[in-house]
Amino acid sequence: MGCSRSLFAAPSVNLLTVIMLLSVVLLPDVQSQTKCDKAPHLTIEAPQKIEALEGSCLQIPCSFKKKPDKE
Repeated sequence: MGCSRSLFAAPSVNLLTVIMLLSVVLLPDVQSQTKCDKAPHLTIEAPQKIEALEGSCLQIPCSFKKKPDKE
């Protein structure tokens, strides 16, 4: 019998992306509760789906940019 490996979308990757996005969304709310005047406004770019072999480590490419201030 041969060893076969299949590619699949790792569910933990999607969960990690959701956790990361929620933390950025919720952090401004936490800062506003601590009476900070300005909360950071960020845009995040990350892939919606990554394929990997089961048990492998992943490096998720993403970028963060500050939204321009509204005048």
